[in-house]
Amino acid sequence: MGRPSLQLQRQEEILDAAQQLVLDEGLSALTPVAVARRVGLDRSTVHHYFSHRQALVAGLASKIVEGYLGALEDHTRPDNPEELLDWLFDGGMMLATYDRLTDELHAAHYTDADVAGHLLRLYQTLENRCVEWLTATCPEVSEVQVKQTAYAVYALIEGAYMLRGVGFGLDRMTAAKQAAAALINQLRTEPA
Repeated sequence: MGRPSLQLQRQEEILDAAQQLVLDEGLSALTPVAVARRVGLDRSTVHHYFSHRQALVAGLASKIVEGYLGALEDHTRPDNPEELLDWLFDGGMMLATYDRLTDELHAAHYTDADVAGHLLRLYQTLENRCVEWLTATCPEVSEVQVKQTAYAVYALIEGAYMLRGVGFGLDRMTAAKQAAAALINQLRTEPA
């Protein structure tokens, strides 16, 4: 394997600086000029890679998606649904940095259509991963049934983490995990 290209390294440096800026000051502070200052580059260099704020937000959203998916791939196997449910509902999806960044996107999506679009893409990507996993787990089940179950499981994950984040106890995570397992077991036993 060769070294990563300078372009990819530079983009990663810029996105790392953008991420830290959002964590320190919020999404409203994210501009190409502010990122250039933070990373120590000329603003024209940042504009070369990310021509406007929306491009930076898109890059940051992609980084979040890749972070969640990378963590998912590192800790689970599609042929072991119990392992995946354990990881999803026992704190594996709690990636503090990405959770905070996602919270920033949530706060801004009401007034920024571009941010709403990136947030939608993030959740569609994660939901699609649930569809892929359930399809691999239950190949004999119809696509419609798989998609409906994947949506329900993903909604349980998001709802449980949101409730946990605002202070509800672990019993909500346990209840959501049990409901997800019941949905998957029902999917496995339904005729094709």
